[in-house]
Amino acid sequence: MKLRRQEVSHYLKEIKETCMITFFGDPNYLVKEAGLQVLIKIIESFDTNELLPIIQPVSMLDKLLDEIKLRKPSASVKGAIWQLVGLLHHKYDNLVNARLVESQDVCLQSLQDQVKASKPEIKAIIGMVKGLTSMLSAGCTLNDRELQSLYIMVKTVMKS
Repeated sequence: MKLRRQEVSHYLKEIKETCMITFFGDPNYLVKEAGLQVLIKIIESFDTNELLPIIQPVSMLDKLLDEIKLRKPSASVKGAIWQLVGLLHHKYDNLVNARLVESQDVCLQSLQDQVKASKPEIKAIIGMVKGLTSMLSAGCTLNDRELQSLYIMVKTVMKS
């Protein structure tokens, strides 16, 4: 993506729309994850101001949070969603800041559920930790108890 930036930039809107259509329309979790990974790479590689009208971070964030809360995505899709949610908070914190509390609370609760599960989903946990890392760079809304819980969970995951 970085090598072909100029060529790709003309097609960013179509690429984003295709990724979102396949994410919400295709039942295959591999296709869903691939679409999210493309979006992650685009957001990481291009200027945030250039992407703003294309990405529409507030709308995208709302759709991703709804997907997490209302559906049961696969582990790899959960991980990619959380990674993308974190990236949106990191890159567009001034626009999506109103959703930071909800994002951090839902992600932390999901991480707690995964760590306590009898069969934790490693790909989901990795995405949650990456997402929370990005979200925390945009600001911390967690209280002391939640931060301590996060610290213990990360320590536990690192030992595994």
